[in-house]
Amino acid sequence: GGVLAFLISVIYAEVASSVPEAGASVAYSFSAYGRGPVPFILTWLSILGNIAYGSINAIGFALYLSVFVAVPLLPVAIGLVLLFMLVNLKGVKEIGSIGKWSALVLLTLLGIFLVIITSKTSFTFHQTAALFQGFFPGFFSIFGGTALIFSAFIGFEGVSSLAQEIKDPNKNIPRALFTVIGITTLLYVIIGFLVVYALPLSLLSSSEAPLSLLAINQGSSIANLLISLTALLASGGALLMDILISSRKVYAAAEQGFLPKIFQKVSLSGTPIFSVIAVATAIILLILTDSVSFIAYLGNSSYLLFAAMLALALMIMRKKRPYLERPFRTPFFPAIPLATIACAFLVIFFTGLSALFWLLVWSLLGFVIYLTSLLERKRLIWVFYGFFSAFVVICFLIFSALGS
Repeated sequence: GGVLAFLISVIYAEVASSVPEAGASVAYSFSAYGRGPVPFILTWLSILGNIAYGSINAIGFALYLSVFVAVPLLPVAIGLVLLFMLVNLKGVKEIGSIGKWSALVLLTLLGIFLVIITSKTSFTFHQTAALFQGFFPGFFSIFGGTALIFSAFIGFEGVSSLAQEIKDPNKNIPRALFTVIGITTLLYVIIGFLVVYALPLSLLSSSEAPLSLLAINQGSSIANLLISLTALLASGGALLMDILISSRKVYAAAEQGFLPKIFQKVSLSGTPIFSVIAVATAIILLILTDSVSFIAYLGNSSYLLFAAMLALALMIMRKKRPYLERPFRTPFFPAIPLATIACAFLVIFFTGLSALFWLLVWSLLGFVIYLTSLLERKRLIWVFYGFFSAFVVICFLIFSALGS
């Protein structure tokens, strides 16, 4: 997952530094593919990826909150989405302040947790070596796991989506992307090693909160408290940023003329009001499916498909606009874009038929919206609202049938 995230971050670094504006990846794909259905459907898929990521974080927040107090998961998750929707409507400055301080507290808590767990774990050479036995025969199982957990890496993409609001984006965007991926991958490797080393697989496979289980297994109530607080901060902060990022993509699509102009309306603070509300509504609808694995597979497949096509767009733009100013240029071109495309499609293959089916449904919805965008603007908004309402009703009926 870390390797694939690094490859994608290199692509995003060139994209965002070349087109430093809100929804940079969206604008870049339109420049590469033109104004046909392909770039809009890709944008539509990217939005779905962010929405699914937000849903997972909302459910995760509710799950770890239940460590402290017994709460109903879905109502808490939905309430958190509504709360963060209101925070987003206040503006980016407020979100930036919250994000900065929560990140500092999160890293501090996580560092203390790792110190406590490491000090209570007895390491032996033979047990460590045993963990790596059979690793290569099960190599392709890595891609199956990546298909499920890749959403844990998606947060870095927010840096490029907010390029217009970042100071000196030419330097700061690549630097931020690589720093985030490096720190995230390192932490996941360390934590993953500790979890697999200290816990029996039989316990680990049946746990919804493996880090909390690790702390309890090591006999540390303090570590359990710390990791629960860390998880709350991480999932809450990620949800807050996800609503921000996906709403900017909706805004960018509306600017291109593919969504009703109502999604372009901004508040005095520059916040796209109706884009934020629409994104929060979609996140709540996914939460109501009450299936974390389905949401994860759906979000990861849509996001990785977009990332693969963005890598292809980068290759197209190198030929189409060779003199475009590129403060950061992807090294080892075209090897890295090609590797990104290959790895992304390989992981998508493992996401499962159900997720791929709904990915197709979402893509068809995007194509229909693209077709309606060719109509007269006065008729477009009514067609869009009518079709979206029908789609929501159909989804609700299908999910109800599956639940029963």
